[in-house]
Parts: sequence; C-alpha cells; structure tokens
Amino acid sequence: MKKKKFKQNKNNKKNNTDNKKNLYDDIIVLKRKPSLKKKRKPEEPIEKIEYPKYTCSKCGEEIKELSSAIGDKDTGNPLHFKCVFEFLKNSEDLKEKEDLIYIGNGNFAIVHIENPNNKKNFKILRLIEWENKNQEYPWKKEIAHLASQAWPNPFIGCDGGTAFSNEEA
Repeated sequence: MKKKKFKQNKNNKKNNTDNKKNLYDDIIVLKRKPSLKKKRKPEEPIEKIEYPKYTCSKCGEEIKELSSAIGDKDTGNPLHFKCVFEFLKNSEDLKEKEDLIYIGNGNFAIVHIENPNNKKNFKILRLIEWENKNQEYPWKKEIAHLASQAWPNPFIGCDGGTAFSNEEA
C-alpha cells in the first residue's frame, strides 16, 4: 500500500519566532448601526431625600441600614438585625448540633443540623415569631415610600445618608 504525502501549507512552514505577526491583525471590527431609539434628554436636577434616623433600643447605636432592621417585638421600633439575633441566641438553650437561623418575614427557628459540614439538611425544632405578621410598622412604610421615590436605585442612602428622587419638589 502506497503512503500518501500531504502537501504542507507554506504558511505553516514559517517559524513563528521568525515572523511575529500580531494575532489580532486579521480580526475585522464591525461598526454598530446607529440606534433607532431617540436619545434621552438630559435629566433635570434631582432632589435629595432624607431617610429618617432611628436608634436601636438594644445597643443604643444608630441604625444605618434600615432595610435590614427588624421590628421590636414589644414597641415595634426598628432594631439591628444582629442585636435581635444575638439576643435570641443568648436567651435560647441551644444543644449540640442545634443552631438559630432566620427563615424570613420576621421569623427565626431553632434547627437541628445532623451534619455540620452540610447545613442544607436540617430539621426545624421550634419556630420563633419575632415580628407580628398582623402588626403594621410605620417606619417600614416610611422607608418603602422613600425608596420608591428614589427609583431607579432605591438603595442610595440606606446607610442613613441621602437618596435621590426623580420627582420634582
């Protein structure tokens, strides 16, 4: 049986070190077609929105992140989430392989975790309802209203600073 010889491409014979060619020389850049959308007009000056300042009754410090605050069980005033979590963790008698977790909507739970390396599998032992789901919290309504005015970025100023509004004064 006769062996077939393939012709080598002359371009492949050249040594890459002898002829250093830029890898991007062969790339063709396509220009974008102009957009059919109308150009946006420059926005009018925007108004600053002041977020209210609250103090945590557990630690006495100012709450800088109202969006992560949780209502006090008795008064309804905002508290640091961390303060409530630490309070519950210290007040509950946690056994080995038990932990306190936040499950949402103002609720915490004592859970049993069989394997500490895999915290996805757990069993809820006890539910702790911290915020009353039927109670309205005026401070939550107030920051929700202010955040809706600060559209498109409601998180500007959640640290107790100022936010911007698209509405005119």
